[in-house]
Amino acid sequence: MDTIRKGWLTELQIQELLAKEDNPRYHALWVLMADCGLRIAEALALRMRDVVETGEVAKVIRVKGKGKKIRYVAMTARVQLALKELLSSHGLYFKHKLFPIGARAAQIRFKNVAAAAGLKGYLSPHSLRHSFATRLLDGGQNIYQVQQLMGHETIKTTEKYLHLNDNALGAARAVLDNTTTGIRTERMQGGLKL
Repeated sequence: MDTIRKGWLTELQIQELLAKEDNPRYHALWVLMADCGLRIAEALALRMRDVVETGEVAKVIRVKGKGKKIRYVAMTARVQLALKELLSSHGLYFKHKLFPIGARAAQIRFKNVAAAAGLKGYLSPHSLRHSFATRLLDGGQNIYQVQQLMGHETIKTTEKYLHLNDNALGAARAVLDNTTTGIRTERMQGGLKL
């Protein structure tokens, strides 16, 4: 298994972590944090009324972030399934908290599940939020959109989630190779004067 890079997990590592979590409540918590980019305090404060259905396709979660600012995040299919399993096993009502769990209990549980999944390196529940941002940015999502999804006040905070990975290095090399190949071709044809 890969070691953890700067406190974030790849999609495969997230799947391995989730496979080791057998408690529906904690499973839903980890999925929400990984696929919606929630802070632990934001996730633990969620109530059933924060799960908003805006039609057959769009399902969102209303999140109260830092400074009591409200933002909306989309639910992935994995989040919808985890919440459905949570509801079927725990029968929650409109005003009920989704996760009546303390932050310290969640941190301890996360460390134990990560260890059971064979994940090594510095990890905390916040690693799932970090993973969310990193996966979006690696997938080509605009950094300003990621800033909004994360609820960051400034772009500087979002920039810490940028990582130079092997794919980015390869893409940069390809762009530079194409550029320099064009220059060499022009030089050989006598079209470029330096």
